[in-house]
Amino acid sequence: MNMKRIKLLFIILIGLIIITPKQSIAQAFEQNVNIIHAGIGLGEIRHDSYYNSYNETSSDRILPLSISYERGVTNHLSIGVYTGYSSIYRTTTFDTIYWMTPGIQQYKWDYEETKLIVAARGAYHFVFGESFEMNLGVMFGYSMDTKNNFTSDLSTVPPPSDSSTSDFGVGFYIGANYYFNDRIGVYAELGGGTIISIFSVGVTIKL
Repeated sequence: MNMKRIKLLFIILIGLIIITPKQSIAQAFEQNVNIIHAGIGLGEIRHDSYYNSYNETSSDRILPLSISYERGVTNHLSIGVYTGYSSIYRTTTFDTIYWMTPGIQQYKWDYEETKLIVAARGAYHFVFGESFEMNLGVMFGYSMDTKNNFTSDLSTVPPPSDSSTSDFGVGFYIGANYYFNDRIGVYAELGGGTIISIFSVGVTIKL
């Protein structure tokens, strides 16, 4: 996702804020409320390099995207689900010596890496009136890291096969929601572990 698309998303958000009339709203968080977050990560948890000891460059990055749903089970507790996705295209450069060819040869592998996270989450909410609340949460979920579309510029050294790794993990986060009316607001979350990015911001919608 390039900067033009990001700017467009923020323009749309600002437009919604401007055209939506102010009105009396309920508490920022309460029992039985249904909330959806859709956001962009600004501090990606780094993808694992295929070879950490070699020179790598990255391009064609898709910023981490996330969407989550939560429901208030009490006036302070919520449960929900979370999913996140990111993609990156890597070029890995190698220097190597072949006994058949004198000197050092350099070649490279190109590959695409994607990360997908699906998790359950729960949080405790600190409510500060009608418009603002903060929350502390925990997530437990499944993450899958896939490397594919390998290509090589040296036919004598074939690229690796596609690979996929997965794991279960726990993540913790702190978040905040600010509402402009009874339906639309903005949110920010900071965390680590089973989360697609260290810091994310986006739109909050009450259903």
